[in-house]
Amino acid sequence: MHKKLIAPLLAGLVTSPVALAQSNVGVYGIIDAFFSYAKAGDNKRTGVDSGGAYGSRLGFRGSEDLGDGLKAVFTLEYALSVDQNEGLGTGGLRARQQFVGLQGDLGFVGLGRQYAPGYAIARYDAAGGVPFGPQALLSGGAGASITPASPARWSNAIAYKSPKFGSLTAEAIYSLGERNQDDNRRDGDRWALAGDYSSGPLEVGLKYHHGKEVAIGGGDQKEWGIGASYNFKVAALYATYQTVKTDDTDKVWHVGVRVPTSSGRVYVAYGEHDAEDSRNGARAATLGYIHALSKRTNLYTAYTHVDNESNQNIPNIRPTGVTTMPGDNVNGIVVGMFHLF
Repeated sequence: MHKKLIAPLLAGLVTSPVALAQSNVGVYGIIDAFFSYAKAGDNKRTGVDSGGAYGSRLGFRGSEDLGDGLKAVFTLEYALSVDQNEGLGTGGLRARQQFVGLQGDLGFVGLGRQYAPGYAIARYDAAGGVPFGPQALLSGGAGASITPASPARWSNAIAYKSPKFGSLTAEAIYSLGERNQDDNRRDGDRWALAGDYSSGPLEVGLKYHHGKEVAIGGGDQKEWGIGASYNFKVAALYATYQTVKTDDTDKVWHVGVRVPTSSGRVYVAYGEHDAEDSRNGARAATLGYIHALSKRTNLYTAYTHVDNESNQNIPNIRPTGVTTMPGDNVNGIVVGMFHLF
């Protein structure tokens, strides 16, 4: 008797739209593997690694229509190390993004681990934010969080992204340090604001990041970044400029050009890290080519040179570059492939 009652009840729960609303879930990712050779001083490194042009990842994203133009959305995205029998970083899956939020006519609000606005500085990078490009290498050397890399992914975050107002969009994020002592409970907090303008061939972005007691040795870290690009069709110009202020103020800038070909693009980029203590500075240049085999499969190659000052040790690529001692000049090549799914 009980079984006869329970079975229809369970079936009703499974099929009831009230119990389980319709939702859309998609799987996506990037598989990127590459060969590299680099020399820094007396050190040389040859290897096959993961994430040369873009970080290998596996992601799940979904949405549910709540009516009146409102949707519930989520993203779960994890970094992979496809050259080894492990995930990236910890030997397991490492979260790039993990958030849930609401998307509607007034914009997006999300909670979880999310990209800070400075990650999108890659939009104005001739090399596209690749980890062997001057923008990524030099902003990392300056300790910036306005960078197309892990420091621009913030945990414990509340984020807002506006809808498009004509040619303008805006976003804001607040990341909680989650300290529990009353006198320093805001230490470790970060917040950021950004605005982007896009009209025809011109794109411009302005970013501001502020971290409370996050600098090495203590103290706040304040960052400004601006980027721009202009597409002439036969070529596109890119430039970024940013400052990182702690006790000292460091400046990072880059310029570059991207030229489309019949089946890909060539790019060249040059940048400098001008440190307040000049011994911490560096210069970097990259020449690269991406060849499209299809809309989802690409081959790439690049040459990178880094000229470090006496206290700086920026490698040829992050995080798997050649061991670099302070003051070393670095030369490296990469040849790789990535596939989007």
